[in-house]
Amino acid sequence: MKNEVLFQKFMVAISEIFERKLTKATMDVYWQALKNYSDEQCTEGFEHVIKFCKYFPKPADIIEAIENTVPQCPLSPTEARMQIENWLYNGGPEPQEPVIKRIIQSYGGWERLGMTTYQHLRYLLRDIEARFEAIVRRNHPHSYIPEGDIRPHQAPPLSSSDIASLADAVEQGLDTLGGKLRFPVARDRARW
Repeated sequence: MKNEVLFQKFMVAISEIFERKLTKATMDVYWQALKNYSDEQCTEGFEHVIKFCKYFPKPADIIEAIENTVPQCPLSPTEARMQIENWLYNGGPEPQEPVIKRIIQSYGGWERLGMTTYQHLRYLLRDIEARFEAIVRRNHPHSYIPEGDIRPHQAPPLSSSDIASLADAVEQGLDTLGGKLRFPVARDRARW
């Protein structure tokens, strides 16, 4: 916080509301705790603690209010969900909002969602609103699903010599990597 006059106004307001006397040392502690935040963030934090705190707020309460304040977004979580579901279920236009793109990225991308069955989509998309708020709050996506091509790896076709060497290895019952016997040799398949 840079504006000392604004800071003093909020501190006096809080001390009046909670009927607490402020000392110079207390003001200095609060000033040091809030110096890394902008005036706008501190204003939002102070307004939050004035509205919702039942007891005189500590610096940690104000900082928590600053960090948990959701920035303004042109969409609501419900609108974001409707746009995503409209695209997935009805083939509507692909949403262009950055926050929606981040939500989709957190699910693994459009391709991953597009390949998911309807039954699984219902369960997969149940937390869109929570993801929306987390992404807007943190301003970055968090995904545990890797991005990119999710199709299984296509191995090149085997040549006839590769097939013959694999058949020999299976016939001998040897592990081709370590040369150790892995399973009993079944030369007479009629017994099985």
